[in-house]
Amino acid sequence: MARRVQTDRGDLRAAVADLREAIELSVVHGGLLHRPYNIGFLAYALLEQGEADEAARVIDQGGFAEQLPLDQVHLVWFRLHRGRVRIETGSPERGVDELLQVGETVRLIPFDNPGTAPWRSWAAEGLRLLDRNDEARALAANELALARRWGDPHTIGASLRVLGLIEGKAGIGLLREAVEVLAGSQARLEYARALVDLGAALRRENRRTEARQRLREGVDLALRLGAFRLAGRANEEIAATGARPRKVLQTGLDALTTSERRVAQLAADGMGNKEIAQTLFITIKTVEVHLSHAYRKLEIRSRAQLQNALLTPAPNSASASA
Repeated sequence: MARRVQTDRGDLRAAVADLREAIELSVVHGGLLHRPYNIGFLAYALLEQGEADEAARVIDQGGFAEQLPLDQVHLVWFRLHRGRVRIETGSPERGVDELLQVGETVRLIPFDNPGTAPWRSWAAEGLRLLDRNDEARALAANELALARRWGDPHTIGASLRVLGLIEGKAGIGLLREAVEVLAGSQARLEYARALVDLGAALRRENRRTEARQRLREGVDLALRLGAFRLAGRANEEIAATGARPRKVLQTGLDALTTSERRVAQLAADGMGNKEIAQTLFITIKTVEVHLSHAYRKLEIRSRAQLQNALLTPAPNSASASA
């Protein structure tokens, strides 16, 4: 579950890099039991990075059947994320159906913890897109009640946020509560979502000054986390208030994941790809992928340019600016 923690805390770049590596290693070493977990979490992290098409491709290339047995607990997190990806990529009905099936599975175990498998709130967001608000409201309210029993700020905040969205104008108070609950938690990605959703709701009520403040807080945090999908939506809302959106830049040292920077530094120190792979206990292909990403983000073309690029921050490093 470490990769989920990375994603929830907002370390999306590291999560994506580590999950790709984990999937590759599971194939090389035959650790197929963990494959559905890793594929699901990778798709989720890619979706938050704004790579919806890539997230859908990762799900499809997993090779899993459309109908999966309800009693296979180890498939819950794959199915959970497949449902979420489908909702976000134009197939909300299929996504909602999948999430409701996840609900059947976790009730069979029984271990229906919304902090582990938030199928209700995710399905509620899909039902809202389908204008099935009564069903969405019932699921979101149920999850909020369960979340309060569990006491986890992340789950409480997420449930409050979704219920606030469903309630429309009357839900602004719930969105404010979500922001307050999440502000002191480690769930930085969910906190950024709550800020953006509150800002958008305030904008729709023509409360532009406060809306801009919340949206700017949200977009700045989203950009630091690498949540470019959320940052893009926040920028659209900022523009709708009549203000200038933040710039979204994805190059420079700050754009490198921890793994990319580690590999790039060893390459700059003179190690070959095979040596790097042996030192970090990863495959040569993984080294090549990390270096390719590092070259693109550092805007260089060869190994010889790495040392200077790693010492000197690029003028357009990943950041949010007015």
